[in-house]
Amino acid sequence: MMPCAVKGGFTVKSRIMKDRRVLRFESLEIRCLLSANPGDFNANGVVDTADFVLWRKADPRADSNGDALIDQTDYNAWRNNFGNTYSSSTISVSAKDVPSTIPDEGLVDSHVAITAAVSINNLKVQININHPYDSDVQAYLISPENTRVQLFSGVGDGGANFQGTILDDDASTS
Repeated sequence: MMPCAVKGGFTVKSRIMKDRRVLRFESLEIRCLLSANPGDFNANGVVDTADFVLWRKADPRADSNGDALIDQTDYNAWRNNFGNTYSSSTISVSAKDVPSTIPDEGLVDSHVAITAAVSINNLKVQININHPYDSDVQAYLISPENTRVQLFSGVGDGGANFQGTILDDDASTS
């Protein structure tokens, strides 16, 4: 995942695709690995010439302020922090609007607020959903900019429940 600037929060939409039983959305937690150093476009922990090359090539990772432009502001972030190193930190935020019930063939939103402008280098979504047929459930992650990413749909065959399920953008398998 490329670093992205975020302020506002994420929404997870969950839906039951078949009329079987009621679903309980028990908990939602989003964990973010944060970049603390503007200008480290490749997120390797040091602002160096490799980051300048990304900026010069207008690589989307060089967008330090999340405005979808690779411009002088991003160059200044690199120049002003050149040579700096950092260690990343992790924040975890949990939804306050769960548990909630999703009615048959219904939809529920659960929102996780991120109150500060941060740059996210890695994102993990942990969910707990109780439903007797996992294959009936689908979930989407929606960013503050309204970008929608399908987390899963129709998985689990005849299994029941998503308990402590972690969805990781860096996972080697899906």
